[in-house]
Amino acid sequence: MNISSFGPAPSPISAIIPVMEITDKDKDRFVVLTLKPEWGRGKIRSVKEGRAYILFESDPDRIERKFSLYSDVLKLSENQDSASFKGKAKGVRSGLSKKTPKVLPRIELTVLLNTFKTKYPGGFDDPIYREDLKKGERAYKEAVMAYFKENFLNDNKMKQAVERKDALYLKEHSNKLFGKSLNLPAPQEIISLRNALENEAYTLELFEALIKVLEDSEIRQETMAPYLEVFNHTPVVGFAKWPLATLFPFLAQPERHMFLKPEATKNFAGWVGWELNYDPRLNWRTYSSLLEMTKKYLEELKPYGAKDIIDLQSFIWVCHNLTQEPKVKKTAADKTEPESQSATKAEPPLE
Repeated sequence: MNISSFGPAPSPISAIIPVMEITDKDKDRFVVLTLKPEWGRGKIRSVKEGRAYILFESDPDRIERKFSLYSDVLKLSENQDSASFKGKAKGVRSGLSKKTPKVLPRIELTVLLNTFKTKYPGGFDDPIYREDLKKGERAYKEAVMAYFKENFLNDNKMKQAVERKDALYLKEHSNKLFGKSLNLPAPQEIISLRNALENEAYTLELFEALIKVLEDSEIRQETMAPYLEVFNHTPVVGFAKWPLATLFPFLAQPERHMFLKPEATKNFAGWVGWELNYDPRLNWRTYSSLLEMTKKYLEELKPYGAKDIIDLQSFIWVCHNLTQEPKVKKTAADKTEPESQSATKAEPPLE
């Protein structure tokens, strides 16, 4: 069981938010959940499939709870005496959540297309969808991608910044990127990314791993998995998230990389019957499954006007949004109206 840090000169954030790494060797050891100290000690009963199964002796539900192997809410208990542990499990549940897994109905792609057209009647060629920065889905993404290309890719600016250890350049242009109507990650996730980039050593490590992914002639586990692990090992709360990890590859190479927004992507996969192998912990298996799904359904949508992965990602997000409960907000006149969907807050980053 290790405490992770991301460099020899950690920022104040990394210094106060330690991350516990749980391995197979930690089975039967005792931990404390800092969010629920009244639950007492928790026994790590098993470690499998990227999860630690923990039973807390005073948990009122008396269930094993699943946690990520990299956790900032668990710490090793000072009391490792197994004889005094009185916990007894009657089931398994994910972390602190009491939600049961959703079972989604199968939906034909043509039905989803009709749903998409309720917002954009012209489909993928709808002028609002393609050109409107506020109400559309494509224009703002292309604008952000253009900024990324100009300030990170052209003239090898990102690579040169890493070589001269200019973390400030990378941080400043990343922050400017987030200010350009970037609605892909949720606001909380953007805050986590900004915090992570305050650490110079980590910033350089992140972009160095990203460069290897982008320069690889293929999307392979050998380069993508290490890139994802850079996110998994950060102690900044809320940073090891799929929207943040897939953001930069998608902005840099939308012709082959896909952006993963968990709830929307899981819903789409469920509707079309695709096994996404989703795991909230960043991993190659989930991402490779996402790419296979992307390849298949982009081809199926091309006859209907989809041109590239940007269109597919937008299609998934719009269909997800249109099937959710409408959100409302107060107007200046204290009236309620539906909240805009292209500029809506992204789904809560709880994955």
